[in-house]
Amino acid sequence: MSGTFRIVSHTADVALSLRASTEGELLHALGRGLVRLIAGPRFGKAKARQGWTGFAHGRMPAESLEALLVKWANEMICAFDTDGLLWIPGDVPVVTGSDETGWVAEAWLALYAARERGLEQFHDLKAATWHGLKVTRRNGILRARLVLDT
Repeated sequence: MSGTFRIVSHTADVALSLRASTEGELLHALGRGLVRLIAGPRFGKAKARQGWTGFAHGRMPAESLEALLVKWANEMICAFDTDGLLWIPGDVPVVTGSDETGWVAEAWLALYAARERGLEQFHDLKAATWHGLKVTRRNGILRARLVLDT
């Protein structure tokens, strides 16, 4: 199973409902969901390739899977807000660790020059929150619901 995301309205905010078989797929689904929220439904791979400015290797440690989701989301939001760059998920991130030892995610990301290309932000995201966030596993499927302040 490849990771999936679904956009869910949440009071005055927006949430991503995530499902995946592995921790890496969960993070990949989060990245794809954030691209959809930031760039809108018409932004696709073909458009992203036209505005690539390069690639970046990201490595992020966190004490829990929930912390990893919040940190990854907030870094993506910050890159867009401060540098005008949209992280485009490529391969599924490699995620290692456990709740006892901590988690580390590593991935190569394409960088899309959103500000240079005049990309209008679809949802004005402020930050990922901890509101009700819990990663659960049932029948081999990881699930999480990440609420984002708008």
